[in-house]
Amino acid sequence: MLFGWSSQHAKHAQACADVKGKGTVQLRVAGGMGERQIEFKNTLFVPDLRTNLISVAKITDKGHTVAFYKTETFVNDASGKITFIADRRGDLYCLRENSECGIVQEKCSDVFKWHCRLGHLNAKDSFRILRNGVLPSIKFSETEEFSKCFERQKGQKMICLQSDNGREYCNNDFNQYLADHGILKRLSVPRTPEQNGLAERMNRTLMDMARCLLQKSGLGTSFWSEAVATSCFIRNKCPSSSIQWKTPYEKFYGNSPDLNYLKIFGSKDGAE
Repeated sequence: MLFGWSSQHAKHAQACADVKGKGTVQLRVAGGMGERQIEFKNTLFVPDLRTNLISVAKITDKGHTVAFYKTETFVNDASGKITFIADRRGDLYCLRENSECGIVQEKCSDVFKWHCRLGHLNAKDSFRILRNGVLPSIKFSETEEFSKCFERQKGQKMICLQSDNGREYCNNDFNQYLADHGILKRLSVPRTPEQNGLAERMNRTLMDMARCLLQKSGLGTSFWSEAVATSCFIRNKCPSSSIQWKTPYEKFYGNSPDLNYLKIFGSKDGAE
């Protein structure tokens, strides 16, 4: 949940989005007397929004006061008690919450469950998967394994490999492997990550999802590699605009992925 407005959001001020539902959301938040549960009534459900937003005007209309400070925001009720707190992150203030336990529609309880199973994928892409009826750092050895796997499954050989100047790609063994298999090597200009924009953006997507998985599950950073691997597994089964809203899995194998077996990352039923 976010408060505030930034220059990046301002350019979208005239944009419109469809409201798909309306109801009450219950959240456990940090307040002046510790953790408490509050209700947001008349909450609008808008799948096209990639971030949950709270209206400051609606809060003040209910008789509450909102005090903004440099690093945090306090919302007080009519008696002056702190109802909840928001911490500043960049140009926005993020509600200090613990777990989302209420949903605006009956069907959304299942939607939120799948939102968690899909690595907290944004609502727009989650609902695209539902509508389509799908639901009820590379190293030398890994590059070699991928090349053999791709050739055997698709009958096509790797022609060219583009990478940055990382040492895992720039060494005699790796160069010899590429030369032996007739694979061209193309390096980006040093300190120019934009030349590998697609890979860099996907790295950020996977890192963000992994952090979200760990935070929501309550697991420590010792599970970082598992979280990243799970994020990559999930993203390969999620639709992408660059391939006409198909999934990478579907483009590779020719059929839609089966997601019925997915469990929420870190849940006990996922380990059984």
